[in-house]
Amino acid sequence: TNAVKLLREIKQRGYTGSISILRDFVLPLRQEQKHQAWIRFETMPGEQAQVDWAHFLGQDPDGIRYRFYCFTMLLGYSRCLYAEFVPDMDLLTLLRCHINGFEYFGGHTKTILYDNMKQVILYRDETTGTPHFHPRFLDFAHYYSFQPKLCQPSRPQTKGKDENSIKYIRNNFYQGEKSYTLFALNGNLREWLDTVANTRIHATTREIPFARLKQENLIPI
Repeated sequence: TNAVKLLREIKQRGYTGSISILRDFVLPLRQEQKHQAWIRFETMPGEQAQVDWAHFLGQDPDGIRYRFYCFTMLLGYSRCLYAEFVPDMDLLTLLRCHINGFEYFGGHTKTILYDNMKQVILYRDETTGTPHFHPRFLDFAHYYSFQPKLCQPSRPQTKGKDENSIKYIRNNFYQGEKSYTLFALNGNLREWLDTVANTRIHATTREIPFARLKQENLIPI
């Protein structure tokens, strides 16, 4: 649906018309692509969790703004959510956050889905597309006996549940939050997880996440 690329290709086949004709031609296709609906992918109990990072901006008592990050882990079946704020996104922080999430849930799922974050995947083979995982991360996954899975490149929709969790944290928890330190912020976040996020009736499942957590049959740590 890229008219510029299409023009370049068909000129080689003898096309002598203008790009405006091509743009008119691909417009319905672009609109169809834009409005394509995504089917929500549901998982069985204990099957999959989704992990993601998000960046946040804070402000200290002197008015100086600073950046920090939020780790999120969402259980696909129960929609039970774990999250914590951290100062960086390095590999050791990621692994520690996993362990904290496992302890919060009382276990972990068989698979965990990731975006193509550099702490998890080093690169993909240009020919086959085979992912090459970070060896220390892969060792961690083997130790805890879960299988890491990756979203398709440039397809964040395959991890939509966790993307929605980040939006939920931004709008329902962080908006208007006045805590200056990550310690205080995480204390408030944990209370929000325990009393709001995981005790409400979820909009999709129409059940309480903590109630469905009992059905997850997670792998114990």
